[in-house]
Amino acid sequence: MNHKSLNILILTNRIPFPLNDGGNIAIYYMVKFLTERGHQVQMLSFNTKKHYQEVGVLDGICQLEAVELDNSVSLVGILKGVFQSQPYYIQRFDSGEYREKLTELLQSEKFDIVQTETIYMGMFAEQVKKESMAKLVLRAHNIENLIWSRLSQNSINPIKKIYYKYLSKRIKSFEESQAKLYDRVIPITETDAAFYKSFLNEQKVTSIPAGIDFCNYTKYHKKSKKNTICFLGSLEWQPNIEGLQWFLKSVWTKLIKLNKSVQFHIAGKNPPQFLLDIKQERVKMHGMVKDAMEFLSNYEILVVPLLSGSGMRLKVIEAMAVKKCIVSTSIGAEGIAVGKDELVLVDDANKMAFMINELLQNESKRMRLRENAFSFVQKHYDWNNLIAQFEAAYQ
Repeated sequence: MNHKSLNILILTNRIPFPLNDGGNIAIYYMVKFLTERGHQVQMLSFNTKKHYQEVGVLDGICQLEAVELDNSVSLVGILKGVFQSQPYYIQRFDSGEYREKLTELLQSEKFDIVQTETIYMGMFAEQVKKESMAKLVLRAHNIENLIWSRLSQNSINPIKKIYYKYLSKRIKSFEESQAKLYDRVIPITETDAAFYKSFLNEQKVTSIPAGIDFCNYTKYHKKSKKNTICFLGSLEWQPNIEGLQWFLKSVWTKLIKLNKSVQFHIAGKNPPQFLLDIKQERVKMHGMVKDAMEFLSNYEILVVPLLSGSGMRLKVIEAMAVKKCIVSTSIGAEGIAVGKDELVLVDDANKMAFMINELLQNESKRMRLRENAFSFVQKHYDWNNLIAQFEAAYQ
């Protein structure tokens, strides 16, 4: 081992398990590979009512301490948040019990690095600075204010439009003030890094993507069902819901006129009622699936129709690793340095319907895209290579 072994404390707003969510997967494998490289990793997590987990789920990966929290969004909370110094969506993660536990850990042990996952945990940055000599690192999974800003631009509900815009401004101000407290910021994409470099010393900012553990994916290389497309993603995340609504209304209706037997399969956790009740022709709602990669491998094309959001879609990387053909909007593939040889990027609904249909008819083009995507992801997104970048940023 040619690197110094570090004592690292990671602060998260939920226990990163099960591995059915991009954020969970990104944190879990980063910690797993840091541990395998000989670093001592501890985690202090909120165990939220919504994403409750048994504390033993990370045994063998790291030492986990958890503080229970009910951070459900409420109308009263949203209204009160208008008069609070911190935006409500961040304020709801504040907890006296968590702060006490953090103090206890910082006083009982000498950490080299304290890393907060997402800006939501940025409210604890000042406390870490006061109570520890550890270097403070922000792992920025996305630019939170950008998500709300894009939702505001796309919303047709005037009240939501105004509220999302207001929230975006407040979160941006929080992101900028908190980020200044950190010794190092590690965004997940170069696009996100540009935001932080616009107000921080560039030397402090190093983008490192989330990756995948390749040995978990090759078993899913198999033949797909003909003339099928799919969508996979958390259906409690607003940008996914918005993108899917647009796809069903503007793309799918055109695609089924071009292709009389195409099928669309949708999977994701906690779907809203309109998706559970869906009656559209040849659309099947699967809800939460047991094995996301098994689901993906069944169908010929993955669609990523995002119109808002920020950061990087890890499911795009995973889909490439299982040799899937991908059709995405620009925002859907944002933060991943791919070109037209690895996936199809298209933002116009008519063109997207046409391109999907053309790909379904053209097996050799699908095969070429799949093989190129697999080579690309192997080269750039293997955790075995990425973890060394984290070590360099820490040192």
